[in-house]
Amino acid sequence: MGLPCDWQINKKNISERGQYLFETGQWSDCEFIVGKDPHRQILKGHKLFLVISSPVFEAIFYGNMTEKNDPIPIQDVQPEIFKAFLKYIYTDKVDLDCFEVVCGLCHCAKKYMIPPLVDKCKKYLTSDLSPQTVCKAYELAKSFEDPILMEKCLQVIRKNTNKVLEAPSWKDIELETILTVLKENYLQINSEIELFNAVECWAKAECARKLLDPDDRKSIRSVIGNALSKLRFLTLSPREFAEGPAMSLLLIQEEAFPILMNILCTCKKPSMPEGFSLNRVKRKISTYIPVAPTIKRSIAPAS
Repeated sequence: MGLPCDWQINKKNISERGQYLFETGQWSDCEFIVGKDPHRQILKGHKLFLVISSPVFEAIFYGNMTEKNDPIPIQDVQPEIFKAFLKYIYTDKVDLDCFEVVCGLCHCAKKYMIPPLVDKCKKYLTSDLSPQTVCKAYELAKSFEDPILMEKCLQVIRKNTNKVLEAPSWKDIELETILTVLKENYLQINSEIELFNAVECWAKAECARKLLDPDDRKSIRSVIGNALSKLRFLTLSPREFAEGPAMSLLLIQEEAFPILMNILCTCKKPSMPEGFSLNRVKRKISTYIPVAPTIKRSIAPAS
């Protein structure tokens, strides 16, 4: 069955006409092959709509980036997300109701230089920060060099640390994000043991991702970078340390014994293992959390 004639007559505005062309592919003059097998899809496009929305598409089709491949491969985003991205280009409409989809849309909007969509995504991310999503939002903000959103994410992490550490998403974050959390002085935890357990849990998940044995000491130590150096073992009680970190694969006996002796002894103590923290100050739980100095705020003079 062919497409209807004179379809333009029933379309009230450019948004409706754009949506019709987007949905039907009529007069399309380019194609994208999106995603990876077995979920790969071919999506049709119209160069004119794409280039008037994005300088990157202009460079791809008419500039020095002229794309030689047809269809154009798009492998860094899922088909449904790229389809939602194209729909925004054609209609100025976007459904922001899923955190993962918004992250994907934000990636596309940044990559193809469409600031209005970036702003919409950031507004959604800011309004939907939760212990489950905040680490992913922080990583996205960091990749886009957005210090304001990064600081908002850190505020949520500081105030809800225990919930962040317990969230299933904690296992999927980047090591750099873990190190950022471990640098914080203000965290909502009762004991440093909560941070240690969270690091150990993440390390086992990372071993599984890298097809390493999570029960092998060398493997699990290889994935945690310098995270152990950020943990404040000296704030633990002797029992907490002995029943927790000292029994873990993350520490060897030559490290665990002098740390325990430093916790126990008040006078003459053996040297701490090289690279381990000497900090004996517990992280603070506070209703007041200082604003990071990267965010500058102007204060109007008192009238």
